[in-house]
Amino acid sequence: MRYTTQPNTPQTFPSGWEETFTASSPTPTEKQLIQTPSMSDEDYEHFRLDIDTRALVYTAMHAFDMPAIPDIANSSSGSFHRIFCITFHHPTSEGLEFNVTAWVPLPHARIPGRVETTVAMMSFACHLRGIPTPEIYAWNAETGNLVGALYILMEWAEGTAPWLLWEDYTKTEKVQFLGELANHHGKFAEPIHTFEGFGSIYFAKEDDAHHHSLQDIGAYRLGPFIPGPIATHSRGISKWPQSTSPSLRGFWIQLWEHEVKCITDVHGVERSAIVPEKGGQTLGDPATISEFLDVAAALRVLIDNCALPDPEQHPSLYAPCLVPTDYAFRNMLIDRETHKVSQFLDWDDAYVLPFFLCSYYPEDICHTDGVGSDGWDTGCFRFLPLNEEGDVPDEESPSPVTKNVPDLSADKMGNPEDEAKEHDADSEEDEDSFVEAEEDGNESEPESAEEPSEDNESVNPSTNAEDKENEEDHRQRVRDTRLRRGYERLLAEHDPRFASDGFWTKREDPMKINHLVMQGFDFIHPRFRLPCQTPRLFTDFAKYPLVICPSTSTPVVFAAEHPSAAAVHEEVVTW
Repeated sequence: MRYTTQPNTPQTFPSGWEETFTASSPTPTEKQLIQTPSMSDEDYEHFRLDIDTRALVYTAMHAFDMPAIPDIANSSSGSFHRIFCITFHHPTSEGLEFNVTAWVPLPHARIPGRVETTVAMMSFACHLRGIPTPEIYAWNAETGNLVGALYILMEWAEGTAPWLLWEDYTKTEKVQFLGELANHHGKFAEPIHTFEGFGSIYFAKEDDAHHHSLQDIGAYRLGPFIPGPIATHSRGISKWPQSTSPSLRGFWIQLWEHEVKCITDVHGVERSAIVPEKGGQTLGDPATISEFLDVAAALRVLIDNCALPDPEQHPSLYAPCLVPTDYAFRNMLIDRETHKVSQFLDWDDAYVLPFFLCSYYPEDICHTDGVGSDGWDTGCFRFLPLNEEGDVPDEESPSPVTKNVPDLSADKMGNPEDEAKEHDADSEEDEDSFVEAEEDGNESEPESAEEPSEDNESVNPSTNAEDKENEEDHRQRVRDTRLRRGYERLLAEHDPRFASDGFWTKREDPMKINHLVMQGFDFIHPRFRLPCQTPRLFTDFAKYPLVICPSTSTPVVFAAEHPSAAAVHEEVVTW
């Protein structure tokens, strides 16, 4: 079916649309769609969108110029949005049904400006980078529209979520799938030469929008950074800086200043005042304005002194590109026959950032369970797990593996029917080269089980279970370390910049700081937890290594009033 709306401008309604609906053709209300028999009225209020479902149905009718009223069904919901399936019956000459995804954010995730940037980012990725994304049919970002909420109409996405298959993949299949991801990752990393600076993608101004096709770079523009719901749901910030910065450090400072201003505007500057965390629930002792200002001062010195690539020697590392910061198997679907990626989903947390920040591993090869205090010692960033070595055999599943896998379209984009898939895990070729950088002994056989002894009989069963769990976590962390190193080499095959000298180590501190300024105080504070004293030198460097200068391993983080702060500020290092 062909849609008649202009995807790069908001959808508008014609007058008199309500006359389409009559008593003989009722559309279920939101409550009828969402509230299940087991759901209380109180629970329903928690999930309520407060939308006019007739208007939502009409958006699809208008987008495709279809007079017949389609069906609508509740499909799925996530932490930040709900998916409805709108079905047209027999709309084509072939007599096939046609499904449309209606995406509506939950009330706490309705971020002004974010819908346009999400739609523009998806369109840019699809039409200018060849990255598979659901096609956009229509959207509206006005909170007062006739639907009663922001919305996006998009292509119905078919496929299976790879996380359902991953654990049953053999080593060879895992390598092959990571190679598929690396191919798309290389497309994300392609330079956007017409953009200068960092932020979010928007469509061209409305006067220019009609003069460009979606395949034309002129249909898009770089605009101010608009964070996604992951970075905003607990912050209570509705407005963001309205300008872009040509430098990464300037971009960080802009976000840092905005965070400080918003928190002090809301909670005041009385140093004993409490700053609520996570919607009012604190982590440990409540944070005060005094502690917030100390932490903010520490982060600012880190921003000012973080080692970044020398722009004159490494200009290509600063090239703006698409960076998906929520890079995980749950946000993609694969074709059931080819195991190729069919759709990348959930673009709310994708931005335009410099190339060296486009270096997230897939979250699913970043196992951190059981890492213990060592994880906090490095800031507990899940996307930067500690590498772990060990004589752990590669895990191979029995071959062939047959597994019934439901179609995850229903969970991700809304599919009313679950379907099964037979997964053939036959290995086709040896992939030892994928882990060639590992030390000798990685392919050793698993240790044989010890014979039971009288001493073993007295061991607490719960202790044994915990030890087994810890050992399995260790094995998984070792295997994921090998997969990440292989993924680095696969990326380097697509783009030699990924093979720059020391790239994967040097980009860690900038990635941490970028994540901190994007996520805000709720994310920053636990990583800088200190007694409320000011001025204060951060002295516990073993516990807070983020306060170590990466080039000299010397302390650099001081409260703003500390006399040494100015001297340290002058020692900015580059790659």
